[in-house]
Amino acid sequence: MLVTNDENLALRCQLIRNHAENLIESQNIENLSNMLGSNYRLTELQAAIGCVQLDRVQGYLAHRQRLASHFSQQLADIDGLTPAKVADGAEHAYYLYPIKFDSTRVGISRSDFVKAVNAELPPPSIWEQNGFVEAYVKPLYLAPLYQKKIALGSKGFPWTINADVNYSYSKGCCPVVERMYFEELIYTPLMREPLTETDVDDFVAIIKKVLTNKNQLKAR
Repeated sequence: MLVTNDENLALRCQLIRNHAENLIESQNIENLSNMLGSNYRLTELQAAIGCVQLDRVQGYLAHRQRLASHFSQQLADIDGLTPAKVADGAEHAYYLYPIKFDSTRVGISRSDFVKAVNAELPPPSIWEQNGFVEAYVKPLYLAPLYQKKIALGSKGFPWTINADVNYSYSKGCCPVVERMYFEELIYTPLMREPLTETDVDDFVAIIKKVLTNKNQLKAR
C-alpha cells in the first residue's frame, strides 16, 4: 500500500500496479515508455481491511511511540545499549525498535546477550513475539546475486552491459553497515499493541537480570 499527496506520483503508481498499462491516455505523464509494472492489485477484502486500518493508524502509532518512549527512558541507565535517535521533525512507526549493542561495554557477546534475554521469555508463537533479534537484512551487496554477478540468465547480465566498469561488491566496502550487521545491531518488535508499559517494565527487568548475571554467561 502506498499513500501520497502527489497526484502525478499516485497516477504513475496506479499504472505500475496494473502492468504499467497506459489506459488513461488523456493524462499527461512523461516517460511512460520507461515504466515497468506487474499485478500489484489488492483483492477487495484486502482493500476493505486496509481502508479500515488507515482510520486507526494514528492510534496505533501513538501507542507504539508511547511504549518506545517508555522503553528508551528505561534503557538510558544501561551501559552499552544505545537506542536509535529519531530525527527532529520526524516520527518513528516502531515496526522495529533498533538498538546499538556495544559488546566491549556490556561485557558479553551480542549473540549470548540476545539468546539469554530470549530464554527468559515465553517461546514465541509468531515472529512479532520475539524479544530480541540480531541484525536485520544482510547487506544486499553480499547476496549471491551481487557476489556472483548473475541476475538474469547465466552470462552476467546486467553487469556485462558496461564491461569496462569494475563493479566491486567485496566484503569491507561498507564497513559501518557490516559492523552493524555482524556485531552491533539488535532490535525488538515488542513495542506494539496490545502490550503496555507494564510489559515493557517486565522486559527491561529481564534485560537487567541477564546483565547482572553476565559473568555466569561468560563462564559457560
